[in-house]
Amino acid sequence: DFMLTNTYNAKLISSQRKELIDAGYSGDELQTLMSAKDEVNEQYMRNALVWIKENYGSVEGYITDALGITADQINTLKAKYLE
Repeated sequence: DFMLTNTYNAKLISSQRKELIDAGYSGDELQTLMSAKDEVNEQYMRNALVWIKENYGSVEGYITDALGITADQINTLKAKYLE
């Protein structure tokens, strides 16, 4: 789902990329700016998940321990956002 962000925002991302290229940005600098805007990078998510696993054991551990979200709140969010 994370990577689908690029698919669903393709027109916006393309427009922003063109604006930055027209402004003279390229290479790593262009990619850094795009990542700060709307384009997502799979490696960023992978890095975040590794860090979460190393520090909290799991995403659910992070959500409950670091964010203080209860099991009931998690179930409410799942019911609202998952199919």
